[in-house]
Amino acid sequence: MSSSLKDLALRKKVLQARSTLHRLQVQRDLQAIGDSLGWLRTGTKALTSLSLRAGLLGLALRRVTGSPVGQAVALSSGLVLLTRVASLGLRLLRGMGGRSAS
Repeated sequence: MSSSLKDLALRKKVLQARSTLHRLQVQRDLQAIGDSLGWLRTGTKALTSLSLRAGLLGLALRRVTGSPVGQAVALSSGLVLLTRVASLGLRLLRGMGGRSAS
């Protein structure tokens, strides 16, 4: 009987150690994902990008003038902005998908 109790105690320690290991691995992976995103850096780059400035200019022209030229600029700059955001999203998804969960 004492042998089975020792086996159970040893199994419990092994399971606790494995649980701790998995918890540490999840923390490490989350930290790596957080470091790779860099929201502040991404936001700064987005605000200084040419396409966002063009989009804001197009919206301003559309609001101010309401002319066909302003609408065309707004539409084209909006499309450029949309494709840039979609491209960024795809790059982020590909970057996360390439990581293995060790």
